[in-house]
Amino acid sequence: MKTKGIYALTAGLLVMTGMATSCSQDGPDNPDGKPAPRKEINLTEKTRAAADGLVDFYSRFTIDMAECASRAGISDNKNVVVSPLSAAMVFSMAANASDENIIKEYCKYLGVDDIESLNELSKVLLEKLPVADNTSSFSLENSIWVNSGYNLKLTNEFSDIVTSKYLASTKHVDFSNTEATLKALNDWCASNTDNKITGHFKDVNPSTYAILLNSMYFKGKWSDDIFDSSRTKAAVFHGLDGDSSPLTMESDFTEGLYASDNAYECFTLSFGNKAFRLEIILPAENVTAENEGDRLTAERIANLRKMYAKASVKAFLPKFSAENSHNLNNMLSAMNLGGLTLPGLTMFTKPVTGGIQYNQSVSFTLNETGAEAATITSGSMDPIAPGPMEIQKITVKVDRPFYFFIREFSTDACIMSGRICNL
Repeated sequence: MKTKGIYALTAGLLVMTGMATSCSQDGPDNPDGKPAPRKEINLTEKTRAAADGLVDFYSRFTIDMAECASRAGISDNKNVVVSPLSAAMVFSMAANASDENIIKEYCKYLGVDDIESLNELSKVLLEKLPVADNTSSFSLENSIWVNSGYNLKLTNEFSDIVTSKYLASTKHVDFSNTEATLKALNDWCASNTDNKITGHFKDVNPSTYAILLNSMYFKGKWSDDIFDSSRTKAAVFHGLDGDSSPLTMESDFTEGLYASDNAYECFTLSFGNKAFRLEIILPAENVTAENEGDRLTAERIANLRKMYAKASVKAFLPKFSAENSHNLNNMLSAMNLGGLTLPGLTMFTKPVTGGIQYNQSVSFTLNETGAEAATITSGSMDPIAPGPMEIQKITVKVDRPFYFFIREFSTDACIMSGRICNL
């Protein structure tokens, strides 16, 4: 593929879909390490509508973050990884802490009809995603850190919602003791991400009212051990910054989904009991950024998914690791959504004026064993904010910039996403 065609990837993304609270590994419920049959997560009519609405948000969030990072030159190698699900959790808690007008704006941005259905869906995801695959480790945790120096108290309504729907713990800490608070915050982040994210917070603002926190950790093994390390070898990857020779894994032919619209092809590979899937979206060699019709959009992703058919897929996939830290306010501002960071905060028993600074730290690794992902998303509230078909055999070489998603099969929850341009 010619390098000129890579620039169409500015809409790129890496998305892992569907991770949540507590962990599931070999233990009393999985003594032999064998996958238990996957089970569909049952949703009501309202929570299904909310889940369907969030699917579009997951795609848009990934594309918007990738484009924002490219414009700002944030990512030196142009690789961008994010966690849409983690961001959605913090945005949802913030919505419940805001006045009615801002709640409507959050719901519109997240693609849901009302905050109540979003709250109910969040509880389902927090309870069900961690146990969706008995061979994977998965945790999704929320917490609220309140600055005790202000003598602020959470309203009963907000406290009930974050406790019952977001399963969040509440901590009261004196932020004026910046060193101790900084350590406590980063210790919480490290302990909930298997020490993959240890320095999300660089400092503590003693005037911060409160901090909303979400952590996500996922470690999943490939279904049926489809990658053999003996078949891993160096291969050419045509990146934005020129060709490189990363280690590339070769899979067995395995059951998956495949679709193509001539400009893009996409396919899936499964983890464990197939509750979680890795989805790769790869541009055709003739795709160029100069052609507006070649851009990857949330609508295009949705249309590709409608075209999915069962296939026997062999993949040549590069091993890689990526880490990013994102100021989400920059992206929201670029999308003319800066108003979401300046809500009328209603979470306390007395009115306060301020804004929210959103940040996200992400770590992701893909290798012959499987995938490991960790995320911390924070929202700091400050006085001043900133149809049946014949099975095909498909072979795909991922040797050029691509997008990926990891999604849970029944809710489409997307735990991580991103764009990989250079290796």
